[in-house]
Amino acid sequence: MKRKLIVVFAVLFALSITGTALAGNLADVPAKHWAYDSVANLAKVGLIEGYSDGTFKGDRTITRYEMAVLVSKAMDNYSKADDANKAEILKLTTEFAKELDKMGARLTVLEKNQPVLKFSGNFDMRYTVQHNSDPATPTGVTPQQRFRLNAMAKVDDKTSFGMRVVTKSPNMPTVDNSTVDFNTSTFTTFGTNNATFGYLDRYFGTTQVGKVNLVLGRQQLNTDPMGMLIDSGSSFDALSMNTKSGKFGFAASRGRWVKNVTYKTSTAAAAAFYAKYTSVDVDSLSVSYKNGKLDSSLWYSTLNNNKNNIALKKYWVGYANYLFNPQFSVATQYVKDTVSSDANAIGLVKLLYGDQVLKAKGQKNVSVTYYNAGHNSLITRFTPFDNPGLDNVNDDYRAMDLGVNYAFSNNFSTEAHVVKVTDRTDSNKSYDFYRILTHMKF
Repeated sequence: MKRKLIVVFAVLFALSITGTALAGNLADVPAKHWAYDSVANLAKVGLIEGYSDGTFKGDRTITRYEMAVLVSKAMDNYSKADDANKAEILKLTTEFAKELDKMGARLTVLEKNQPVLKFSGNFDMRYTVQHNSDPATPTGVTPQQRFRLNAMAKVDDKTSFGMRVVTKSPNMPTVDNSTVDFNTSTFTTFGTNNATFGYLDRYFGTTQVGKVNLVLGRQQLNTDPMGMLIDSGSSFDALSMNTKSGKFGFAASRGRWVKNVTYKTSTAAAAAFYAKYTSVDVDSLSVSYKNGKLDSSLWYSTLNNNKNNIALKKYWVGYANYLFNPQFSVATQYVKDTVSSDANAIGLVKLLYGDQVLKAKGQKNVSVTYYNAGHNSLITRFTPFDNPGLDNVNDDYRAMDLGVNYAFSNNFSTEAHVVKVTDRTDSNKSYDFYRILTHMKF
């Protein structure tokens, strides 16, 4: 009865603001019709407003025209609805299509509410306080920010176009500039205080051929699941594909990451090392397996300087994440380069306790991450991890990261980290740092 009252009061509200006198010459909607439930659900979450003065009997039938008025109001709020309520609205628009047409509401929900480009984005800020082991290097505070704006447009039922605009620091790496300086803050796509807006770093088309999804254009660069090898914010010009078969997934990509790039260094050894990376082509293959609580994958990625015929890296990556219960998971990743005979392996283990994904107000978790980057294992400038020094090209270090995450809402969260980095080659390059980050999505 309470649910029916909500619907009827919503009808009264809709009629009061339209000022339309509705005749009952159309077939009535019975009180037990499924549309009552749908409209009641929409009223409950605020997509249709109504009065609740208790003056109208809840078991009264209403005309289909009256119900169509409510559906029209729900259509106006389509963009505010979640996926389940959007499905309810679409179902109602189909049921009352004739009445909506008579009212002049001839546009479909998608035509009425969807823009040509659908936008989303995020704004992140972080502050880092770093304490260095080297007494000659003072403690510093680094504020940084990052803004990303994504846009998607549907071309047809199987094809879409995507793009991304990001903040741009003066030395932001690109794949087409003739000379670019690399440094930690810009390469990880966090801009410093003098960052500017307006860099278009991705634009790509996606289409489906049979069961295979194809992506062509400037897109995200993936070399491993946890983004250890190359920062996941990086983009490259490529053709990639992915498909699924039961519990298995398969993916492959081929493209160019950087071209004619120069590197700013302070030592001759670093300059000689990075001279090989003036042009980088990336090939990647992966197979994944998901079964219940287990998520695992095996990757093979190669980095080559085809311009100078130099094999740079051949990475084998093993990854697994196991969800022991809804509140506790363990993820691990192991990486080995087979090009350099003196390259050690990279290992990472992450324990996560609490809400595994922060998507609602009040959700939180605590994480402990340990990683060990052996001698000559990483390309120091490329990794997103904080490391003891950009010019130390043969870093051999380990780190422990304690993190706490909290969601103020489904689109606003914060995290805090305490990290200890130990350089086993040069103790003066070891340091501790404390970091606070905020994430806003829209």
